[in-house]
Amino acid sequence: MKITKRTAITGAIVLAALAALSPLLIRLWTGWRRHVAVNTLLNSGRTARERVNVVPVEKTFAAPGDGKAVDIGFAKFELGKEDAPSSIRLIDSAGIIYIALKSGDFYISFMNPSAPAERDAAELPGDFPQTAAYIREVGSDEIAARIAMEQTRPASFAALCAMSKDEYLLYYTKLQLKVGLGFGGGGVFWFRNAETKGIAEVGGSPGDRASGLMSLISADGGKVVECYVKPAKGKTGDGARLIEQIAATFVFTVDNIADKDEIRRKIAAAGIK
Repeated sequence: MKITKRTAITGAIVLAALAALSPLLIRLWTGWRRHVAVNTLLNSGRTARERVNVVPVEKTFAAPGDGKAVDIGFAKFELGKEDAPSSIRLIDSAGIIYIALKSGDFYISFMNPSAPAERDAAELPGDFPQTAAYIREVGSDEIAARIAMEQTRPASFAALCAMSKDEYLLYYTKLQLKVGLGFGGGGVFWFRNAETKGIAEVGGSPGDRASGLMSLISADGGKVVECYVKPAKGKTGDGARLIEQIAATFVFTVDNIADKDEIRRKIAAAGIK
């Protein structure tokens, strides 16, 4: 079959157009695959999409005016007189230390006081520097890393298309962590008092303030403990109020948080068994 000059020119134009559009088509296809992956994650749970849309806020707190000091050996804090704990006990199992308190209709647990764990990002290839830096930050400054995670919101299709591989991996990592955390549906806040900084994720669903998880870290970043508040079985109420009182007044009182025997001695000296 004879190819005319016009046909050859048309073919050359089409090929040139496809070559010019190829990077755009590849980027659109990549963006679409990312869009599908993100929406699969956002539809993975009943409240996953609502959880991702929670915006963290910074809060400042005043100490309770009629506060009662609570000494748990390695730290002190205050609760309002009506919230003074009726019992405090030690749970020491497999090298992990828990302090369990009963306050009204709520249980408050302080879990495994320790030094922050270092995170190794060496296994990531060199072309993912932002993601590697974030993984290291989780160990070096957990509060900043958690705030960055909590500030992650659903990205537009255009934004997903424009992201580099490293930017997308970092975005998806933080999004996955946010969705996977069992708390925060009722609100997220970070704070700093005179000697402690922290972040709290309240409730498991929108409007839920009965329970929550809080990370408390000394101002120098060398000590960390997790605090968990939940209502007693069959009870409900405002557990977030207790979290806020602890956040306002919590102070570490032990120098070497890594010395478990010293922590045990301090706990025993506070009369906790």
